[in-house]
Amino acid sequence: MSDSAPTDVRLAEYAALREEIQSRSGLQQTLIGVNITAIGALGGVVLSTETPPSALLLLPPICSTLGFLWLDHHGTIMQIGRYIGDKLWIWQPSWQNVHGRDRKPIWFWLPYGLIWTGPSIAALIAVPVASHLHSLWWLWAVDAALVLAFFAIFVNRAIRDTRQLREPDCVIDSCQCTAGSRSAAT
Repeated sequence: MSDSAPTDVRLAEYAALREEIQSRSGLQQTLIGVNITAIGALGGVVLSTETPPSALLLLPPICSTLGFLWLDHHGTIMQIGRYIGDKLWIWQPSWQNVHGRDRKPIWFWLPYGLIWTGPSIAALIAVPVASHLHSLWWLWAVDAALVLAFFAIFVNRAIRDTRQLREPDCVIDSCQCTAGSRSAAT
């Protein structure tokens, strides 16, 4: 959006983008809930019935697929947030400048990594121990490759997003802006 766009146009776009962020955040929470439900349901069936432990090999594709969808929503939310902060919101001082883009430490991603990869890794370890994989070794190998691919992409995204966050352009206490940033409203 150009800097000359009227305020009401900017605010309308901001409202629409905030709505999309809220919608995507809700979908992310739903994906986490579906993942935990699938883990509990499949684990419960295997533990409480005569279902062979090899049924746990369904967890890696389920968890990885839901995890990829969660990462897609996360990436889009980050892009929208950067667009709002860098292009859309031009008024000074702003909340963005007071708080900056708060850096989250890399361990912030740990619970999400455990939700998406933990059950898959546990299944990949448990199935060979609990059963013989004579006819299902190929499925185990495909699942292992899928989990490794997801884990690599997940870690890459976590590191990239942690590095992309930056400090605020302005110090609001004295309303002094750094060179190259937008000028402060006085």
